[in-house]
Amino acid sequence: MITIYNYPEINEQYFGELNTNQEVRKVQRFLQARGYDLGSYGVDGDLGQKTKKALYDYFKVQINRGGHVPSQVTPTNPSVTPISGYKLDRFIAAHGFKTFSNSNQINAFFVQLTGKDFCTWFKDQIGYKGFWGNITFEGRSRHGRSIPRSNFATHQDNFNRVWDNIALIFNGNLGNHSINIFQFFALVSIIINETGGTFTPISERGTLAYTFGTNNGRKSSYNTAGGNVNARALFRDQVFLNAHRGLAYYNQVANTTSSVWAGTQYPSSYPTDPSVAGIIAEADFYKFRGRGLIQSTFRSTYSRLIDFIRTYSGTNSTLLSYKNRWHSLNDSVILSTSRNTDWDALFLNSNLEFPCYAIYNFQHRRNDFLNILPTKSKLIQESTVRSGSGSLFYVGYRVGGSQRYGRLLKKRVIQMIETLA
Repeated sequence: MITIYNYPEINEQYFGELNTNQEVRKVQRFLQARGYDLGSYGVDGDLGQKTKKALYDYFKVQINRGGHVPSQVTPTNPSVTPISGYKLDRFIAAHGFKTFSNSNQINAFFVQLTGKDFCTWFKDQIGYKGFWGNITFEGRSRHGRSIPRSNFATHQDNFNRVWDNIALIFNGNLGNHSINIFQFFALVSIIINETGGTFTPISERGTLAYTFGTNNGRKSSYNTAGGNVNARALFRDQVFLNAHRGLAYYNQVANTTSSVWAGTQYPSSYPTDPSVAGIIAEADFYKFRGRGLIQSTFRSTYSRLIDFIRTYSGTNSTLLSYKNRWHSLNDSVILSTSRNTDWDALFLNSNLEFPCYAIYNFQHRRNDFLNILPTKSKLIQESTVRSGSGSLFYVGYRVGGSQRYGRLLKKRVIQMIETLA
């Protein structure tokens, strides 16, 4: 129930128990117009500590005035620029043009500011707190994120290996490249969220029925996705059949005429466990499920990773082995004849070079959303159009596919900045 307070000269004011983000935003705009400090998050629809403090100060003034509220009141806190806040301003001035080209430089920066390397600082000061905690954000429950304390040294090592591949992630090659601190904050926030803070490439979980189907309309079918070839077409393709002839269920599906394999309802007479399903699990709907530090999904996406293998000039034995195996094959043949074990090896056994390149492919295809400049107006912008690229919001929006995640990512980065500032 909304508690309504009516004061002279105010047509619409209600505070107290605020039930929706829109109601909170109305209150925040009212407070901000009268000079109350809402902190770095500004008008965000979240009833956080700064908004509660502003409400407290507001009502304290009204009690002293006997309930009369003029159109403007003398603020009890200095006015701040909406959303940005003085801490963000101060951080940009001090560190906005700080650049990193490897993990040593990143960790040295955090040791200088906090006495701790990044992973230790995040675990102690950020993880499971604030917007990184177990929260309901814009009506959706979210599990907290941190860098796990168990096997912490392994997570630190993985962190270092990721950020020793900055050139691969941001420029798509093995050369030298530098990034600013906001590019680091945005991407490290994404990777911690995706991997649970382990910095280890993960594979999308689910049974064959899950990836094949729509989960009662809550997801798209990977079997009918535009970026994949459906199972019926593959089970009638001789290149695919010849490559997987010795696997279980070959005789049952080879040259099938059943339309069920072109649909979204997995047939109940076949196993749903990929470990025992043989050739069925090598179809696109499962083989090209999400993998990586940021999920690479569908045949069309995997096809864009093949050239990195063909032209690889590094020293990793796994990548060199696949370069030798696949050098004379075209993309279509590689995609149809490869197996889950091949892609698992590339993502997991390439010293993180392959999954780091996959991040470059992901962000480059999405308007280079990691191209972030240390400009306050751009950092805090919230826009879904292509011109919105370069903001913290846009990074989350392009990765998560929703404005909600864009706003959450922005708040998480600002939380780290405010803690440092």
